[in-house]
Amino acid sequence: MIYTDRRALELFSQSCELYIKHCSQRRGPDGHEFVSILKACSLSRALSLGQVVFSHVVESDFAHNLHIHNTLINMYGRCGSLDDALGTFNYMLQKDVISWNVLIGGYAHVQPYEALQLLSRMHCEGFIPDKYTYVSVLKVCAELRYLMFGKLLHHLIVLTCLERDVFVGSALIDMYTSCGGMAEAESLFDCLPERNLVTWNAIISGYVGHTNEEKAFSIFSRMLNEGNEELSPNQVSFVSMLKVCSNLALLLQGALIHAYIIEKAYEFNVFLISILIDMYSQCGNLDDSIYVFHMSWQEDPIIWGALVAAFVRHGHDHEALHIFRCIQHSALHVNAATYICVLKACTNLNARQQGKMIHMHVVESTLASQTTVSNALIDMHVKCGSVKDARVVFDMLQEKDLITWNSMIAGYAEQCNEEAFKLFDQMQEHGESPDIVTIISVLKGCSRLCNLDEGKLVHDYLRNKSFSCSLFVKNALIDMYAKCGSLSEAHKLFYDMQNRDAVTWSAMITGLVQCWRGEDAIFFFQQMLQEGISPNEGVLVGILHACAIEAALYVGKLVHSFVVELDLLTSLAVGNSLIGMYSNSGSCDDAYRVFQTIENRNEVTWTSIITCFGRYENYRFALQCYAGMLKEGLSPNAVTFVSLLSSCSRIGLMGEACGLFGSISTEHQIVLTAQHYNCMVDLMGRTNQIKKAEELLVSMPFYVNAIGWSCLLGHCKTHGNVEIGKRCFDKIMILDPEDRSAYALMLSIYAEAGMHKEIELINSGLKIR
Repeated sequence: MIYTDRRALELFSQSCELYIKHCSQRRGPDGHEFVSILKACSLSRALSLGQVVFSHVVESDFAHNLHIHNTLINMYGRCGSLDDALGTFNYMLQKDVISWNVLIGGYAHVQPYEALQLLSRMHCEGFIPDKYTYVSVLKVCAELRYLMFGKLLHHLIVLTCLERDVFVGSALIDMYTSCGGMAEAESLFDCLPERNLVTWNAIISGYVGHTNEEKAFSIFSRMLNEGNEELSPNQVSFVSMLKVCSNLALLLQGALIHAYIIEKAYEFNVFLISILIDMYSQCGNLDDSIYVFHMSWQEDPIIWGALVAAFVRHGHDHEALHIFRCIQHSALHVNAATYICVLKACTNLNARQQGKMIHMHVVESTLASQTTVSNALIDMHVKCGSVKDARVVFDMLQEKDLITWNSMIAGYAEQCNEEAFKLFDQMQEHGESPDIVTIISVLKGCSRLCNLDEGKLVHDYLRNKSFSCSLFVKNALIDMYAKCGSLSEAHKLFYDMQNRDAVTWSAMITGLVQCWRGEDAIFFFQQMLQEGISPNEGVLVGILHACAIEAALYVGKLVHSFVVELDLLTSLAVGNSLIGMYSNSGSCDDAYRVFQTIENRNEVTWTSIITCFGRYENYRFALQCYAGMLKEGLSPNAVTFVSLLSSCSRIGLMGEACGLFGSISTEHQIVLTAQHYNCMVDLMGRTNQIKKAEELLVSMPFYVNAIGWSCLLGHCKTHGNVEIGKRCFDKIMILDPEDRSAYALMLSIYAEAGMHKEIELINSGLKIR
């Protein structure tokens, strides 16, 4: 039993006392008392008591009283028992317009489609709707966005001369604004001879809903100027206007409305307080949001939730999580909106463990079944790197929407997991149509996995479904084809496009670079500049890689000037690419100058400069950079150690190399690769430690390629080690029998050793091959 307010509770108590008194005196209530008791049951949603009361009505002389039956139908409707309401209605021997109105009103709240059918039945049975009927069904049209049916009702209203009635007129305006008919709403508003608060609020909220904030402000000003005390703005008016201030970041106007709210004594209204907190936050004034919160003096979950949202919006995610903990300690109910905000805070902070804890609270609160909350959980898990946990939420959710599918597909695509393609098929099987976000995510997955076949299937889907390919989709298609190596398809799409942006050019240039077509990428970059397109960060990174491939120092320096002009020197991706370009182009000094300008260096930055110094035989400085990297608290990666070991190999620093090699797996928990072993083999070979090099290759914990053995074979030739050279040659023949360079080296070793018989054996083997 739910009591809507104190008055309803008092009325219900009085009615119960009266009813019990009548029953104890064995004297049934009269018709007026039956109506009063049923009205009280209606207000307090006391369905069970209402049914008991009606059982006594049936046994009394009022079994067919029209007024009592109408009140009973109203009670059933308010209590959500529509079957009982319809059953009572059909049982009635006599009906009037009020009977229809209360039945339609009950259905309008719960089963709006049936409410419209009841209106048709009302017409068929010869009853003429009155203004209350029309107000109810117009609300249904507004809710269902049934503009055509609403226009038909408008025509009937005109025929019955009810158009100028203030209540009907207000309902018509609300219907038109909800259905997008602002022109009709404006015309009706201007023609109404009388306007009440509902009329003004309907037109204002209509303008706000259609993002015509300027007109909304104009109407609100008219309302203040034309209205009297009875037309003073209420909570609904203030909510609409505060939304305008939020949308347009109108801080001054929002503050003035806040002052008006205080003047009208609405400052302790929970809903308005939360809207005010949101308004100040969206206008960039978090301090005033906090002030409104503290001045409310209310521990209400809606207000606390608004403050959490404000902190998240301003990037104060730690504070938002602190407030969330305060809400929990206060034993307040946490609503869905608050959970969504704190999950976003966890996402922003990459706070996976805290996100998991909040997930547990969501499950305990039974809000996990809400699609919006589950979508936030999926998004948090995906962006914190736990696609597995996201999938658990996804599989448990009964009502999935487009956002649910998109979040899960994007998560798999980001992690290069082919499950993204399976979900793309499944969502269509479940009747959910992919949108632009879905398509771009799936195409990104194809690009990352170099899955050309799946990419072509997606492209075929777009053609077969006549999917409107926006610039974003076309860019994603070019990116997919280019990165999957199908440059002809990428070129075709590119040249078929009438409008291209920087992302289009970036996709093409990046694809060419990935296929080691640096010269073509530079040509595209020149074309882009000729067409007057300003390069973005992605284009600059791509073209710098192209310059690195071609060692095109002149073009690279031109790109560097664009970086300076566009103020992108602070971009880590651009800075790292510049170092790589200068390094590959032989300009170590320029690479180091760029390195010094980068403030927030990462592992790639340090590895790039270490590689640069190692490549140009400044080995000591490469090792100094490694020490600097560790000093900054950064962890080297596998590539870093390849560069360092290569540097040690060239200068013959055996002690330093052994120390580095030993630390790779023990100190840094990096899995040793064939490249690391090959660097050590090369160093040992250079220092004539041929036997140790062979032992190292034999000890490798995985199946090797021929590179290490070929390297050692070369050193065997240098040092004239025939025995180990022969074993190296045999290993290479197992791994790569077609390696002609191995034959040449072995022949040279035998020739220098004067082993002519062995030379003949190798030559005969070559002839057989």
